[in-house]
This record gives sequence, C-alpha cells and structure tokens, in this order.
Amino acid sequence: MLGMYLTTAFNFLTAPTPKTMTEGMTGIWTGLSSALWKVKEGITNILPEIMVF
Repeated sequence: MLGMYLTTAFNFLTAPTPKTMTEGMTGIWTGLSSALWKVKEGITNILPEIMVF
C-alpha cells in the first residue's frame, strides 16, 4: 500500500513539467483525488478487520 503511494509520488515528481499552470493544477488535483479515493477504499477495507478485534 505504502509502496504504491511512494511510486505515485516518485512518478509525479519525475514527470515532465507541464507546459501551463492549468495543466499542472489539473494533474495535481487528479493525483490528489485518486490518492484520497484509494485512502478511502483502504480504510473501508480495513475497518471490518479492525472491528473483529
């Protein structure tokens, strides 16, 4: 799980710089929303397991 985030961050940092500020912001927001969605999914998947304990 953590490796996926690190890979995403690394890819984001090493990606070619966008031509315009708008492209950059779009890329950042797309990355953020997908990361937040993955966090939400992860929490949703983990919660039932925690509740068992």
